[in-house]
Amino acid sequence: GALSFFRENSDQPTKADPAFFRWRYESHPLGSSLELCQAVLDGPAVVGFLGVLRDRLLVSGSWLDCVWILELSIVEGARGGPALAELLGNVMERFPIVLATGVAPHMQRVYRSLKWVQRSVVKTHTRIIRLLPLTRVLRASNRLSTPLRALSPVLAAADAVSPYFQHLYESAFRPTPSGIGVQTIVHFDQEWDHFFHLHEASLGITTLRNAAILNWKLCEQPNGTNLLLAARDTGGAIVGYMAAKLLCRPGVASWVEIVDTVVASLHPDAFDMLISEVVRFALRRRASCVRFRCSDDRLNRRLPAFLWLERGVPVIDDQFAYAADPAVRDIFANC
Repeated sequence: GALSFFRENSDQPTKADPAFFRWRYESHPLGSSLELCQAVLDGPAVVGFLGVLRDRLLVSGSWLDCVWILELSIVEGARGGPALAELLGNVMERFPIVLATGVAPHMQRVYRSLKWVQRSVVKTHTRIIRLLPLTRVLRASNRLSTPLRALSPVLAAADAVSPYFQHLYESAFRPTPSGIGVQTIVHFDQEWDHFFHLHEASLGITTLRNAAILNWKLCEQPNGTNLLLAARDTGGAIVGYMAAKLLCRPGVASWVEIVDTVVASLHPDAFDMLISEVVRFALRRRASCVRFRCSDDRLNRRLPAFLWLERGVPVIDDQFAYAADPAVRDIFANC
C-alpha cells in the first residue's frame, strides 16, 4: 500500500511511519482525509500517490472549504503517462479550492497549464548561524559554485566563530519591550480561539487557526521537535504567537523553520521578542540557520538586514491555487 510506496520511494523515513501516516491523514479536527487520497496502481503495486489535507480558507471575509496537496509523487517509470493529469484532474473535480506549495520547478508548467494561479505571497529570510552545513546543502543540490569551493578554509574559520558572535549579539541586544513576556506553549486552549478570531481579518487570505487544529498540528505530531511561544502583556492577554520546528537532513544540516506567526497589530515589538527566543533556541540546538517565510511585510521589515538574508527559492516558495469559482480565482490572482 501507501506505506510500502513511501518506504521504497521516499528519502524521508517519517512518511513510511504508520503512526505519522495516521496522524497526518486520519486525525485532523476537520475530519479524516484518507478517503480523499489517491493512488496510482500498476497491477497490485502502488506507483504514485496524491495525499491531501482538509482545511478552510478565509477569502474576502468568508470561510471556504479547501484542501492542500501534501504529497504528489509518481515513480520515474510511471511518469510521462496520464497518471499526473488524472490525479490533479480528480482533485480539482472534487474540491472547489485546491492549494499547493513547495512545488518543484519542473512542475510549474503543469499547474499553470491547468489554470492554477501562482502566488508569490511570502518573503523568505534566513539568519545564518553556521556556514559549513549550508555549503553541504548547496553541494548536495549542485548549487555550490567554484569560488565558494576555493573559499572553504575561510568558511571553516568563519563557521568556528559565527555561533560565538551570534550568542554575544543575542545577549547584548536581546529585545526587552516593557510589559511583554514570552512563555512556552504546552497546549492550546480556548483562549487561543478568541485570539485568532480577533486577528484573522488582518491576515488577508489565510487558513483556519484554532486550538483544536494547532494542537493537532503542533502538539500531537508523533515525531519532531517544536518550539511554541506565546507573547503576553502585563494583564496576561495574548499579543503574539510563534511556532518553529527543528528540521534535519541527516549528514547535511539541521535548521529551525518558523512555520507560523500571528502578532497583534498594536504590539509589533512582541514579534522581536518571539523571534529572538527562536534564534536562541537554534543556537542551543547548534542549528545551521533559522528560516522565516512570511507574507506580513509589517513583520518582515522588523528583521535587521545585516542579520537576515532575504532570498527565496523561485517556484518552491510560491503558492499555487486552483478555484472552480472564477470570482475566487480572480481574488487569488490579484491579492
